[in-house]
Amino acid sequence: MTTTPASAPFRRRSHDRMLAGVCGAVADRTGIDVGIVRLLAVVLSVFGGVAIPVYLAAWLLIPEAGQDRSPAERLLSR
Repeated sequence: MTTTPASAPFRRRSHDRMLAGVCGAVADRTGIDVGIVRLLAVVLSVFGGVAIPVYLAAWLLIPEAGQDRSPAERLLSR
């Protein structure tokens, strides 16, 4: 079975990432180049700051590649 972007599991990258791999996860999921996603995140951060809380939320809610649970799930299960 081939994996298309929409059917791929939504996971943060553990390699080729700048901060937490969120932009890579969005790029993998949507099929958009990661450079474009990163540029869009920077533009949205500078003009309005909306990308900063969204990025932080995604960092907590999206599991990293190779993990079953997100950081938020791991924190809450303690």
